[in-house]
Amino acid sequence: MRAVAAERDGKLVAVGGLAFQPDDTVAAFLILASGERGAPGFKLALHKAGLRMMEDARRLGIRRLAATAEHNNPAAEPWLARLGFERAGTGTDSAWIWRSTR
Repeated sequence: MRAVAAERDGKLVAVGGLAFQPDDTVAAFLILASGERGAPGFKLALHKAGLRMMEDARRLGIRRLAATAEHNNPAAEPWLARLGFERAGTGTDSAWIWRSTR
């Protein structure tokens, strides 16, 4: 696992990264503390961290990442799409797949 954490005012507000599964699947993940989505500057900082994680994946030679979108967060799917993920399936539990272009 490779992960980064974000803190504000000494409190943990987010953890995200890459989880390497035994079957060679690599999953991208993000866990946010409740109430953090509306914090000033949070969306931009989160997006920049996501872009850095995608670049880390390329640098590590990862060719494919899997993720799911939180179904009760309307910003989740558009954000995954901005990071380069594509929907792979239908319904609320569909997977999102990112493929390296290098």
